[in-house]
Amino acid sequence: MVAYMVAHLKINGTAWLKSEYVTVAAAAEARHGGVHVASAGPHAQVEGVDVGVVTSILQFPAIEDAWAFWNDWEYQRVVPLRQAGSETTVVIIDGAAEPAPFAQSPSSA
Repeated sequence: MVAYMVAHLKINGTAWLKSEYVTVAAAAEARHGGVHVASAGPHAQVEGVDVGVVTSILQFPAIEDAWAFWNDWEYQRVVPLRQAGSETTVVIIDGAAEPAPFAQSPSSA
């Protein structure tokens, strides 16, 4: 079952976007089967506390692949570059095998 990594970023500086972080992260994502399914800014945040101006969603073949990317030693080596220029919240979540009961519309219940 697929898994997702969702990152919300508040950008404080852009130097990291021109650093090796970009190429190392892209290579690590590819190594672990990651594909960007959504990645852009600004997004339209409609509820909740401010999560920043950029949201990125990566899809992985399985949750183990998402964790393998996150724990990849080469990726972790460059993470401080991103952290120095942004405040980031990252979530790893399994894809749903079927809609959750609370997510079903009345017509499908």
